[in-house]
Amino acid sequence: MKGGVHTRKLQQKWTALKWVQAVLLWLAFVLIILAFITDFNRQVLLVAFTGLLSVTVFTPWNINKQRVSQYLNRRFPEMQYSSELLESDVNDLDGLALVQYDRIHKIAQEDSRFAQPPVNLWPSLFFITLAAVAYGLFNGQPSISHTSLGDSQVLLPESDIGGPDPLLINHVFEIQPPAYTKIRPYSSSGPEISAPERSRITWKVSADKALINGWFTLNADTTSLNNPSDNYSASFSLERHSLSRFSLVSIDSVRYNSEIMELRMIPDESPRITVKNQDEFTRFEWEDTKKINFDIEISDDYAIADAAVQATVSQGSGESVKFRELRFPLEGFTPGSKNSKARGAFNLDAMGLEPGDELYFFIEAADNRSPAPNITRSSTFFVQIRDTTTYEFSLEGDLGVDIMPEYFRSQRQIIIDTEKLLSERTAITQQTFNATSNELGFDQKALRLRYGQFLGEEDESGIVVSEEAREATTESYTHDHDNEDSGGDDHSEGEDHDILDEYLHDHGDPEGATFFRVSLRAKLKQAMAEMWDSELYLRLYQPDKSLPYQYRALELIREIKNDSRIYVHRIGFEPPPIKAENRLTGKLDEVRPEIRQEINIGNDALSGIFNGLARLESEINEESRSSAETLRFLYDELSQLAIDQPEKFLAPLQKTDSLIRINGGQKRDLIVLRNDILKALPDQLTPVVSPERQPSSLTEALQREMK
Repeated sequence: MKGGVHTRKLQQKWTALKWVQAVLLWLAFVLIILAFITDFNRQVLLVAFTGLLSVTVFTPWNINKQRVSQYLNRRFPEMQYSSELLESDVNDLDGLALVQYDRIHKIAQEDSRFAQPPVNLWPSLFFITLAAVAYGLFNGQPSISHTSLGDSQVLLPESDIGGPDPLLINHVFEIQPPAYTKIRPYSSSGPEISAPERSRITWKVSADKALINGWFTLNADTTSLNNPSDNYSASFSLERHSLSRFSLVSIDSVRYNSEIMELRMIPDESPRITVKNQDEFTRFEWEDTKKINFDIEISDDYAIADAAVQATVSQGSGESVKFRELRFPLEGFTPGSKNSKARGAFNLDAMGLEPGDELYFFIEAADNRSPAPNITRSSTFFVQIRDTTTYEFSLEGDLGVDIMPEYFRSQRQIIIDTEKLLSERTAITQQTFNATSNELGFDQKALRLRYGQFLGEEDESGIVVSEEAREATTESYTHDHDNEDSGGDDHSEGEDHDILDEYLHDHGDPEGATFFRVSLRAKLKQAMAEMWDSELYLRLYQPDKSLPYQYRALELIREIKNDSRIYVHRIGFEPPPIKAENRLTGKLDEVRPEIRQEINIGNDALSGIFNGLARLESEINEESRSSAETLRFLYDELSQLAIDQPEKFLAPLQKTDSLIRINGGQKRDLIVLRNDILKALPDQLTPVVSPERQPSSLTEALQREMK
């Protein structure tokens, strides 16, 4: 028989009761927090903290077998400190241990106290009862009554006045979103209301008494509701973030001023476009299969109305360049959905593109926003077919003249003739083959020398070799027996060095006598080096080894040709497409430039806030209760700023409104209000402090500490 049955049950019951104690204590804390603290963020923080504190105080996880045995030894002296035997297996005991086990096992079965853990729930129950009573007495805000119609317009608790019965107000915002959003109408009465852009909002209010007058304020516009009734309403369209409040006057002259309510506009976002499996720049050879396939993902917050590929084909060059606008539908696109996957494809041959032509395209998507949709364009993608027919080079950005050879096809023709020679090798004699290869080498040399003229290289090789280098090359194979000092160094003719050489521009220097920029010169010199190697193998009657160098030279020439060829689509600005019949007419009716609105608050807009802060600071220094006039002045100034920037100025505005309701505030309330306003101001703007203003109490305390 295995032991530990009785102690295990006691341990489980003990642990459960500890958890009950912790939960009861935590619930008591929660009731107290809800009764005395109204801020939601602080409530959440304190509820989490007290929950952790309650569990830490009672530590229900700390009830183990050792603690149970210690408790039993103290509670039952007759066990003679042998309660640990209850955990043992009877089959493992013998002799005296077995006798002692039978003795304490009998006690565990007969004594009812054995199953009672040392846990007292009465204090926890008493504590939660007190918390429940406090919650019932202090929960929520006291009922609000209102003074008679007068200048103060202040809300007071019902117990503070003995006037007419308070107004019972019921107000609601009925929100009708635009039809294209497909959102059902809904209503809300909270201090913060969110609604889609251009929603139609109807405000309705009713009271338990007849009303003789009312005002509804939206931002800076106030609507008077002066017809006697027991309910009022107002309707408006939500075009931006707004603030609203209302005031009512009952038939017995009781006035009600509502809190400031924030109306948050949810803007209609533009569609989002993602293009996959397509590089920003693609280049095809004329022999390639010129097809493009890519995937597109489009998403919108409400619905996508239309999407297509907008393409521009560029054909020709120079002044004869022509542009052709094309529009292609997307395969698999589903109008009216929030998320759509589509595919795009181009067949450049079917579009009639030729060597040297270029294609620019982007994806354009529009949502179902009414009356004007939001339109999004993806980045522009470039597709080019290498030009194999025209190799005319000019540096328009530098000199404005054509300074390169009349033809660039020579290198291409050399390649064609070399390949033809290799294909006819078996059909012609070796003598003819060698002669043709040598002639091709001569053509390669002529082309290389012509390019060298434009780099300032006058030597036939295309590489300038100095006389000293020639002599050094000869001397490396000879020895001058007539010169006795041949083994020494003679510096008599090399010492004269003009220090101005490094500051002069010498047109005889091949590195300086060039029409090209550094990058172009380097490419052209590399092309000439490839031509040199090509000529070498052609002269050695090995045209097959010459071909790789010829191809590399041709590739470099093509890169030089297209080095400064830039079209409009390569620039960040993408002008809207213009119809051919409207070109050069000078009409800009349909050209809509992008307008960005930035809110910039300067010192002029904040001058009123600075004046209000100065008056508030003087009242803080005088340690007097703030005047309603100062608070109303601050309220008017903050209202204008809170309309444009509610995230910064709404909290100070609500704080000011609450102080107006209680007819001013104490010094600590004014300090909090001042600090909130200063935090909302831009960092670079600070209020001007009047020199006549007395130092604050904080400044005086600091001065006393410095003494």
